[in-house]
This record gives sequence, structure tokens and C-alpha cells, in this order.
Amino acid sequence: MKRHSPVPVDEVAEALKRAGCPTFAPWLDFQARYGGYVEDLGKDEAIWGLLHREPYWLPPGEVQVDLEGDVRRITCAEVHPSYDFWLTSSGEFFSMGGGGHYENFDVRVERGAVFWEGKVRGRAWRLDWDVLKIVGSVEELRQRVRAEMVPEASDKYSTCWRSDELILVAGEDRPLVWVDANRREHLLSQLGSRAPR
Repeated sequence: MKRHSPVPVDEVAEALKRAGCPTFAPWLDFQARYGGYVEDLGKDEAIWGLLHREPYWLPPGEVQVDLEGDVRRITCAEVHPSYDFWLTSSGEFFSMGGGGHYENFDVRVERGAVFWEGKVRGRAWRLDWDVLKIVGSVEELRQRVRAEMVPEASDKYSTCWRSDELILVAGEDRPLVWVDANRREHLLSQLGSRAPR
């Protein structure tokens, strides 16, 4: 992953003070560890960090902090606003438009790595709505494909499993299954069905 020169943590702390906001340790840690990294999001890209000198979407040299109920949150990436990437004062990451809810950003990174690792090995992941319908339950699917839990990509919000043919994430919302498009027919025959393409 490429990395632009990140804004130093002390400048982020100063910007937080100017905004009248405490300097929460998880925010400063996030900036130190992830600030400046660029993530490819398909047609878009996100530049991680709480403060950016020459952003397109965010105010330059300022942090974007919000109070949601009694929880403070901060925008944590220079990216189109539809992605809605936020980090709470306790370090939880969430996005309404691109990723869901994670106990911390490390879990999001690890879950992304599960997909990346498969892609490097020639997998072409495709969200598949038929596989779970064929089998009937997350537990049965997990057992039939011998999916193993990925602890570092799992948290209190969702659990991630992987096998050679699929990645399964089950949690707050309905379970999601990504199937290796190159092995889909093999998987369907293994499960005993021919679902529509």
C-alpha cells in the first residue's frame, strides 16, 4: 500500500484543540499508524488520516469532529463523503457507505487482508446471494466448506470465516458470502445445487 507523507501527530493534536475537542489516544494512535496510507476502493481511493494539508473533500488543515449522542467521532479519511468513514473517541471504526462497524481499525485492516490475500492467489471474489440459500444456515455452510474463523478479522460486531472457495462474514446484519468466481461451479456442485449465475 502506498503512503503519502502523513500530517504529524502533534499537528493533529493542535487541530483538535483548535476545534475544542479532547485529544483522544485512539485518534492520535490511528494518525501515527495509518495516516497517509492510500487504499484502493475500486473507482475511488481513500487517504487515511484525521488531518490533510491539501484535501479535495475535507477542509484543509482542519479536523472534522462530530458529536453523535454522547459519542465523539472524527472523519478518518480523505475520500468521497458517501463512504462516511468515522472513528469514535474509543477507537471504533464505522462507515455507513463502505464497510460497516468494527471494534477498531485494526480489525478492518485484517478483514481487508483476507480478501487481498485471496486476490493475490488468483481469487476473484464475488458477493453471492445464492450459496447461503442453498445450504440454509451460516453454521451448516461453515461446516460443509470447512471454513475456519479468522480471529484477527473478527470482533464483537461480526465474525469472519474463510475457506478455499469463500469468505463468510456474519454479524449485526444479514450474513454475507463472497465466492471465488473461478470456483463457484465447483462449490455449487459440492453443495449439491446449480444456482443461477
